[in-house]
Amino acid sequence: MFGAESRVLPSLAMDDATVRHYPDPDAYRRVVEPLLLEREAANCIQLGVLAALTRGDRRDAFLGTVERDGVPQLAAMRIAPHDLTLSQARDVAAVEPLVERLLAAERGATFEPESVQEALGRIAGVRGDPETSEAFAAAWTAANGGEVETVATLNVYEARDAHAADVPGHATRATEDDHDLLAGWIHAFYAEAVPHEPQHAEAAVARWLAGGGRALWIWRTDAGPVALVGLGHPTPHGVRIRAVYTPPEHRGQGYAQAAVAAVTRHLLDEGRRPFVFADASDAGANHVYAGVGFETVGEAHHLRFATGLRQG
Repeated sequence: MFGAESRVLPSLAMDDATVRHYPDPDAYRRVVEPLLLEREAANCIQLGVLAALTRGDRRDAFLGTVERDGVPQLAAMRIAPHDLTLSQARDVAAVEPLVERLLAAERGATFEPESVQEALGRIAGVRGDPETSEAFAAAWTAANGGEVETVATLNVYEARDAHAADVPGHATRATEDDHDLLAGWIHAFYAEAVPHEPQHAEAAVARWLAGGGRALWIWRTDAGPVALVGLGHPTPHGVRIRAVYTPPEHRGQGYAQAAVAAVTRHLLDEGRRPFVFADASDAGANHVYAGVGFETVGEAHHLRFATGLRQG
């Protein structure tokens, strides 16, 4: 049981704004989904996590808003140990009361239930809409000291068509029979692509194989499996393509692009909108997505704080 649908966390910076935490994911989804759907591709991570929470996959989460006159100006979400994730802000000044409330929590003010405090943890970074994330980081370090490090600038893509690649092989959906192969590939993908992110390959594979809008696809040739494409973070109208991986010995053959194209075509044929994030500095990944037919629809920033709490 979750108790009250939302708890008011008094604003410390703006007289006309209220910071709220929602213990109930269903109630939170009803409040923030219209805001998140304004930029569905860029907010697909938040939408996908909310879908999982409402299915009961995970419960310990900080689900916050900054609201004015009952209307959400900003959605903030964290499931530790991952960094705080922010939507775009209707008014970027909404980051100020959120920063002050989260700083108050780090200095001893508590949230209820206790699991929320554990999920919120220590704020070490922020990700999401560039303007909102940058404003949050500036306010956080102004109050807390320290510096901001850019972990990644991400291009947000969406595909409305898919160009098939002339590459030998075909895509098949992975099953439990592929578990050991998948665990090895996912571990290698995390180590190479997101070494700064805490991950557990075995648990990730189990979640993907369990379904719920998630899936793993393998590109297979006559010689065997050669590339991987993951699907996750389903939204009301789409799904995110992620965990695109080719083992080093199979690279340079076009397998990743062929696999992405096949899975993208499958999603489009089902009436789903395919989304993908790509590190702006990764020329190879961006080339693959552009070759398939993805178009840039936004950008996201991931920032980390090198700071210690100021006393007082």
